[in-house]
Amino acid sequence: MAKILFKTLGIYEAPPKSEAQRKVFHRLCSFIFQNTCTFVLMEIMGVDYQQFNTSLVPLFRGHTQAGSSIKSMEHYGQQIHSGGFFKFDYYNKLENLRRHGAVKPPQYNVSRVDCKVALYYAKNDRLTSDIDVVRLRNQLPNVILDYLIPDCNA
Repeated sequence: MAKILFKTLGIYEAPPKSEAQRKVFHRLCSFIFQNTCTFVLMEIMGVDYQQFNTSLVPLFRGHTQAGSSIKSMEHYGQQIHSGGFFKFDYYNKLENLRRHGAVKPPQYNVSRVDCKVALYYAKNDRLTSDIDVVRLRNQLPNVILDYLIPDCNA
């Protein structure tokens, strides 16, 4: 539903970026709604106020230039629901066949990743689960560090 709305409005990245928008967000998160901006950040990343310096929120907002494409966010959602690490699903057998050579998107072969990988994660991470990190670690051939960030609240 959101994808259709964004496409209809001609929005292909979120948040849409311009210098004016960056300045407005910086001012809002620096002075007016600092607690709200902190709350939103914590809801996305995981709530742990003891490990987060809230005074840095304006700095993060001021230097964050990159958004994400709507397609990338949709792909991330597909990964969550698929329980695997698959290429983008176009929800069209012919388009998947044209792009991937198969009617269903193939799974990425992470066992072929040949660079060294360090994994950092936490139990309260909202963007991934520790179960998924363990599964990924078992598939990657060159994990040099597997670090579960300790919970300061425990």
